[in-house]
Amino acid sequence: MPKYDDFQFKAEARLSSKDIIDVIGIGAYDIVSLNLEANETDAQKIILKSIPRSTQWNYTIGARYRHFRENSYYTVVVSRSHLNNTAIKYLNNDESSQSNLTFKYDSYEIENKVRVENTTRVKGFKINTGFGFEDARYYNFIKQKFPFIGEFSNQSELQFYKYSGFAQASKNFLENKLILSAGLRADGSTFNSKMNNPLKQLSPRISLAYSLNERWSINANSGVYNQLPPYTSLGVRNEKGELVNIDLEYITCIHQVLGLEYNTMRDAKITIEGFYKSYNNYPFNLRDSISLANQGSDFGVVGDAPMASNNQGRSYGVEFLYQQKLRNNFYCLLAYTLVRSEFQNLSNVFVPSSWDAVHLVSATAGKIFKRNIQFGAKLRLNSGLPYTPFDVNATVLKANYDISGNGILDKSRYNANRLPLFYQLDVRLDKKYNFSKWLLNVFIDIQNVTNAQTFQPPLIAIERDVNDNPLTSANNPDSYIPRLLDNTSGTLIPSIGVVVEF
Repeated sequence: MPKYDDFQFKAEARLSSKDIIDVIGIGAYDIVSLNLEANETDAQKIILKSIPRSTQWNYTIGARYRHFRENSYYTVVVSRSHLNNTAIKYLNNDESSQSNLTFKYDSYEIENKVRVENTTRVKGFKINTGFGFEDARYYNFIKQKFPFIGEFSNQSELQFYKYSGFAQASKNFLENKLILSAGLRADGSTFNSKMNNPLKQLSPRISLAYSLNERWSINANSGVYNQLPPYTSLGVRNEKGELVNIDLEYITCIHQVLGLEYNTMRDAKITIEGFYKSYNNYPFNLRDSISLANQGSDFGVVGDAPMASNNQGRSYGVEFLYQQKLRNNFYCLLAYTLVRSEFQNLSNVFVPSSWDAVHLVSATAGKIFKRNIQFGAKLRLNSGLPYTPFDVNATVLKANYDISGNGILDKSRYNANRLPLFYQLDVRLDKKYNFSKWLLNVFIDIQNVTNAQTFQPPLIAIERDVNDNPLTSANNPDSYIPRLLDNTSGTLIPSIGVVVEF
């Protein structure tokens, strides 16, 4: 039973014709509680047994100062972000005794940032340079019981600094037919000796766009991007209080993109782009024998385990886009992506990642009729994502199922199965009324008009008697009797709305 609350604000002050200050803030307060009354079906029982209660709140607030000069301006940005997470789980949701505690998590991440940059124009060049500094603070407490492994407990507090410098220049050539841009960025941190030299994390980037004629143009870009591993991995400590993952390195990704664009001269354009991305130094979870890139798609803590920066990944594919602007009261947007996403497994073999969707289709179209009536539709379609089947025998062991209440994955068949095709069609009908000083818009919106069902990886339950007691396997007294359950969702959602504009 999730409850979400959020806020945002923005303010601007013009101190003079050359000085402007912007202040922006955004935040959220979210609670996930358990509806213990919904305990009738096997699926509900699995959810109640496996998902923890949790509370999360976060905010970001920042100020930007800009001072304008002749042919240039400089910018100073100061911000603070704070994320706080707590989660707790008891065996059978019985909180009467601490001995029933199976999972407890409390953490926060705080980032205080400052960035200074200067943008200038000289002899047709646009040049942007700057530097950034960040104070990063992290706290984590976790206590968890794992099947086979036993109880794991860790408490860690971390503070270190991040710094960066960057420069970028762009210019038009050949009578504006060629647009060329090149840049360089360097990142460093005080977390360890491998990261503190920013020259080891250089990120060169270059892009160009060339107009062949009024209809055809090509674009290409290549770049290196470096990213710090998550705080949950950086902050893991052992029983002696020592950092376990002190040898982690920056994650490096190299992008290569080549595209072609065709303008029909009838308010429409067609683009096609090919891309290839290679990932290096990706953290590999040594406890679970899985790349960190493939974790985080379900409830739980991601990255709180011994890690090694030795995993590699890749994603590659082609994207097609057709865009028809409003013509004869009709518009449409059609996008198709063919993509493969793969990361190495324990044997250094590339296997499909958890995000390997392969085929992605998105289509939006609309028609404007007389009397300010407009009809629109949106279709989304993609092939099913891969998933790892359960190790059924390990799951139904009483010592395991009583703790987790959920399935244990068969890592020898990682992402060997794939979900069925997903699609959803949404439609909307609008009617607008224009008055002298205000506008009224009445609409009917129907999401998932075909009531299509979305398939998720199956759930695994155990057989129970008429009194809801688990049944023991006749072949193994240490195990329950397993039962796989379909895991589907999806419903038709109609809504009626009124919009008033003054």
